[in-house]
Amino acid sequence: MYETPSETEFNFIETRVFRPNVFVNITKYVDEKIETMKFYAGETGEFPFPRSEKTLRALATLRGSQSGFDSAEAFELVYERKE
Repeated sequence: MYETPSETEFNFIETRVFRPNVFVNITKYVDEKIETMKFYAGETGEFPFPRSEKTLRALATLRGSQSGFDSAEAFELVYERKE
């Protein structure tokens, strides 16, 4: 599962909490991510809106600090299949 600001905490199972256990270094791509989000003007807003530029950068920094990167995206591996 991937983390979606504001959507992640609005889940159907009240006891289900997003617990990231996979982190991807996005340090080189944070600015590009922010620029790409501007294409979704209806899904973004000014801070303190959950999908504001400030919040997205803060979340990337938080997840980076949890994983040893400057910036990261968090995922929760719930199913893995290997051959």
